[in-house]
Amino acid sequence: MSDYEYSDEESYEYCYTDDEDGTGMDEDNPMDVSQTEREFSHGSHHHNLSDRGDPKLFEKNDGPAIRMLPSEELKPIMNALVQDVAEVCGCTESAAAILMREHKWDKERLLESYVDEPERVQKKCGVFARCQENYICPPATKKGPPQRNLRKHCQICMDEDGFDQDEMIGMPCAHEFCDCCWEGYFHNALSKGPLCIRETCPQAGCNELVTEEELTRAAPDLLPKFERYQLRSFVDTYALARWCPGPGCEKVALARPGHDNHSGMYGGNNSNNAFTDVNVAHCDSCQTSFCFKCGEEPHAPVSCKLLSQWRGKGRNEAET
Repeated sequence: MSDYEYSDEESYEYCYTDDEDGTGMDEDNPMDVSQTEREFSHGSHHHNLSDRGDPKLFEKNDGPAIRMLPSEELKPIMNALVQDVAEVCGCTESAAAILMREHKWDKERLLESYVDEPERVQKKCGVFARCQENYICPPATKKGPPQRNLRKHCQICMDEDGFDQDEMIGMPCAHEFCDCCWEGYFHNALSKGPLCIRETCPQAGCNELVTEEELTRAAPDLLPKFERYQLRSFVDTYALARWCPGPGCEKVALARPGHDNHSGMYGGNNSNNAFTDVNVAHCDSCQTSFCFKCGEEPHAPVSCKLLSQWRGKGRNEAET
């Protein structure tokens, strides 16, 4: 892949459940990285994409069932989903992005839980303070009018002289730290790779997630890399997208919205989980063909579930 490729511990595998249609926030630990496995729902939030997605991608329903695209071309889809949720939930786009990410970009599933218990969902996802009515997204620059008569102390460096207000950067949770410590914090966070998008407030015990809002003010030069990790997380968990498994390939297979409701895609009601040619993606960049549902080589007429079971049985026999 690239400089932000996942390590072995951070990789994702396709797994099967009994109903094969559940994707949602884990009640015990919604931000557990293992919960972002590539599972596919049966037509949840797909109806919004034709209205809010990039018109170049979705203006025609009679186009290819699966398209291969550079990952950057999925940004409009991600941004449209974020804008939708921000409007419905009345929160900032940074908070909406986190809410969607923790619900695997399934808008309907998010709203089902959010409408009933918004505060619980906000706290579990780490955006409670960011979603409060009195929270205002700060300007991109951290500098404001000098306030020399007020000295504040940073809880990271504990500088005895303190700092002017314009040298401090605050979180929605009201925890503030000096700009120098923030910059070091973000450099360390991004050195961790894709997990940087799940970093929380530097204050011990605070669950509020750090976003691009703070990053833009403290270390704007790191923003492009942070956004690449955000996009990568989107592709990893979005039901209509899958990375091309070809060595070093950065293309993404994108399925047409609604395509999973017919032609056997995702093992719909009429398909009996059967594998058909319509499930096969062909990468025009590296010439790799693969099953869109499970990411394996094309395996007609065997279903993805049977293939997984067969391979699991083979591994067990090899170990004995």
